[in-house]
Amino acid sequence: MPKRASFRGLLLVSVGLFIVLHVAVAVMRYGNRPDETVVPRGIDAFPKAKGRVGQQIEMLTQESLETSAKRLGDVGMYFWPGPMGDPPSYHYEFPIPRALADRDVDSIMSNRRVLKVFSELAGLPKSDAATLVSTGLTTALAEYQQVFDDYVETNGDYFRVGKEVQAGPSFTVGNVGTDTPTLMGARFRVLTLVFLAGNLKLEEAGPAVLHVADVAREQFLEWSQEEDYSLIFNYDLLARAGLCSRHVLGVGLLGTRGDALQEDDLFSKYKNRIQRHRLTRFDAIVTKYDTYARVGAAEVDDSDGITLWTVSPLSDDELAEIVEARSKRP
Repeated sequence: MPKRASFRGLLLVSVGLFIVLHVAVAVMRYGNRPDETVVPRGIDAFPKAKGRVGQQIEMLTQESLETSAKRLGDVGMYFWPGPMGDPPSYHYEFPIPRALADRDVDSIMSNRRVLKVFSELAGLPKSDAATLVSTGLTTALAEYQQVFDDYVETNGDYFRVGKEVQAGPSFTVGNVGTDTPTLMGARFRVLTLVFLAGNLKLEEAGPAVLHVADVAREQFLEWSQEEDYSLIFNYDLLARAGLCSRHVLGVGLLGTRGDALQEDDLFSKYKNRIQRHRLTRFDAIVTKYDTYARVGAAEVDDSDGITLWTVSPLSDDELAEIVEARSKRP
């Protein structure tokens, strides 16, 4: 009897030790695994966006000022992350709604390459910066006009008066090479250089900016009265791909009047419409336009950032007034 009891005790002890050993092994094997139920927070909750931002910053860091200025036609960077909110809805009517003019400004300020070019131009003597911008505008405007004409030739026949039109024209806004010319990219390159010239008060770039404004107004008059194509084609060309972006042109025309701007009667009329925007450096991990900032998952640190100014709202008549006043002043 004692022998049987001793055997049973030994068996129980062995089984117990076996269980303890396996539990210990399981703890060692799985105890350090991360809790798969933990939800990533902040920037880490948006790994694709975070990775894309990192790629943009690395690319821009390696670019020279001249290269970045030439690549202001990279269309994708105006639409990712792009302006705040959804595209505004609008009717096919003139004048073009203010919301579209504001959206152009927002698209420009959301582009990290624009922030980089602004900062680097600001570090140059004004004369050098003005030369770079003026030369860039000459090249950019010529490219835009060629791409615009090519677009009309390629797509216009589908929108001839008398044809059944189901929808408006489409424009490429991404998924192309950095140096691939597109109509929207060429447009934003011109508008951005105008916007930067105004923000930096580059008086010597004034004639180039005024020329863009003249071309823009001529384009507007031509296509707002065009009768060979459907209204939807004419309107979308002007509203989405045209140069007559009132708020961008307003900044360029007013700003390139230079330091005398503060004593200018025309400026006095519009000074209450000036808005200043505190933005981050181009290489900030978070800008207010990034996905994780928009949903409040990350804070924007603009303490060492830059400030850009805009002017709005401007009507077509007010823009014409500014152009006329700028034409009379050397």
